[in-house]
Amino acid sequence: MFKFTPRPLVDWLLRRKAALADTPTDRFQVRLARTLEEYEAAFRLVHVAYVYTGIESIRAPELHMVSQHFLPESYVLLVYDQEQLVGTATVNLDSPAGLPLDADYPAEINDMRQQRCRLVEWGAFAVMERYRHQGVSNLLYMAACSVSTRMLHASHVVIGINPKAVPFYRAVHGFNMLGKAKPHATLAAPVAGMVMEVTQVRAFLRRHYRRPMADGLLPAEHFFGAPLDCIKLPYSLPEADRARWKMPRQVFQALASRRSDVVAAMNPAAVGHLLQSRSRMTLKLGVSTLTDS
Repeated sequence: MFKFTPRPLVDWLLRRKAALADTPTDRFQVRLARTLEEYEAAFRLVHVAYVYTGIESIRAPELHMVSQHFLPESYVLLVYDQEQLVGTATVNLDSPAGLPLDADYPAEINDMRQQRCRLVEWGAFAVMERYRHQGVSNLLYMAACSVSTRMLHASHVVIGINPKAVPFYRAVHGFNMLGKAKPHATLAAPVAGMVMEVTQVRAFLRRHYRRPMADGLLPAEHFFGAPLDCIKLPYSLPEADRARWKMPRQVFQALASRRSDVVAAMNPAAVGHLLQSRSRMTLKLGVSTLTDS
């Protein structure tokens, strides 16, 4: 469709299609996963979405998880239409265990760490098919950006996406290429790494989205400033208070038992970090391979 269309026009068309100003502010509610049922529903939705698009086998475990989901730096966002979960995304703060994108772009991610960038990765993104064009994605991006900047104080956000989606993330959210596309480390698809510099994107959003939303504020204000009333998330928490938002102990134990393959496959740095952030009793009841080693 856009093969012979000038890039500025392509970007304008994609921003118009995204319609950030038309994002619904009173139909959906966004919150963080806290219960076992919420985590399971989110990870099941990701698995179904990945199977539907052909990037994950239907024979794969029904809960799509990566090792970072078990770490205290992982925050699982949920979008509900009343009692129905319709969308999810995960925000991962960088830690000694690394980020999921390290598996695909280790050199690029490490270069950013050497420059003292405070990194956050957005991943495990999924929206129910019939909600794809109803503003759910916009709410997830707003919530993820607010958590990343106001709660986690990120300087840069990285993502790994299908190369076909690169024009969208570039035009709509101001991401730039992190590296060339390559086969994904775990999924049956290519991946393109992209990065968003927070200070630049704030100006990007103000420049390109000048039509206010229903509450009279510009979209940029909800990405970086005042959260929408429908986004029920903790903001501006002191670092010492963020630990209470990590995966609850009972949830960790239940999911670690069900997805012990994910925990057992953690690299040594991730295992060491997990041993420091969880009690021995919690780990022993969750999956014995960590405490027995």
